[in-house]
Amino acid sequence: MKKTLLTLAAFSFVAFASAQSIITQNFDGLTIGNVGTDITGQTAGQGGFFTLSNNGVAPTTSTNAANENFQIVAGTATQGNVLQLTGPNGNLGARFMFSEGLETFWDARPDGEDIIEINWSFYSGEPTASKNNMRGVLYNADGTKVLGGLSFAMDTKVLSAISYYTNNGSSANYLFNLATGGLVLEPSTWYTFGFSFNNATGEVIVRTGDGEANGTIQGAAAGEAPFEFNIVATAGGVAATPNTVAAVGLYDNLVIGTSSEDTLLSVADNAAQASVVSVYPNPASDVVNIAGADISKVTFADINGRTVKSLNVNSTQATISISDLSTGVYMMTVETADGATTTKKLLKK
Repeated sequence: MKKTLLTLAAFSFVAFASAQSIITQNFDGLTIGNVGTDITGQTAGQGGFFTLSNNGVAPTTSTNAANENFQIVAGTATQGNVLQLTGPNGNLGARFMFSEGLETFWDARPDGEDIIEINWSFYSGEPTASKNNMRGVLYNADGTKVLGGLSFAMDTKVLSAISYYTNNGSSANYLFNLATGGLVLEPSTWYTFGFSFNNATGEVIVRTGDGEANGTIQGAAAGEAPFEFNIVATAGGVAATPNTVAAVGLYDNLVIGTSSEDTLLSVADNAAQASVVSVYPNPASDVVNIAGADISKVTFADINGRTVKSLNVNSTQATISISDLSTGVYMMTVETADGATTTKKLLKK
């Protein structure tokens, strides 16, 4: 039975109907181990991801901020590699993982596509006493407004939505329940869920792949351009019952796309197909490897949408020289033999 948003608490372009651009990341092209070597958010690691980890401002009981908070680990035979995010082990602190270039991706979208849709797979985890919250959050340019997002409480297994919202004349980032008393997910289960943000109207739509959540928030951030998507872990808890132990969240199959109409989670099969295309290394300097599908053609476009390189492949894997490309950001479109097209952001060093 579908639920609607009820209560408020303070707090691979792939034939997507009308969608014309897509970024996918299934982590299979990344190496098992730490994502990066810098937890200050200044130096990119694997896949072009930046990592930021802290224990919070003293006095704090958290002690475990480290590069090991962000790891690529082996999932099940069907899941492939996944991202493992470890939260704070005390009352304060947070983890953020993000990549640059989303604003360029947004600016280069086709005319009329004012909706950004983001979905991913998440493992709800074993029962735990940890009050960590595992989140996926879309920010505006100055980081003050959450244009849309989802938050999962590891101890209660409650999934909530996040949005910049006006309540009784006060605008702020609010947490929304997805069902009366909170939408509780089953432990030890993989879920697919996502949200969309309409830049023209401020509307936020939230859905889960199983149909348990399907609701709309009339957000207050219309006109704010999407700038950065973060995978986040927060300490959780309150002063009376602070967090005392770290939890682990597993993420996979991240899909970010734009559309002129609501297509959120309506093309899960196509999104899954797009996610099997792996591109690595990224950032790259001399060559880029592509694998995981019957590739027919690869095209590179600059940030202005101009095609700067195109070649036929006709193989399930390829190594392509990019030494002729200037340093910068490119949108690399991979077309497969069945006509599906996946566009991924590539950073050329």
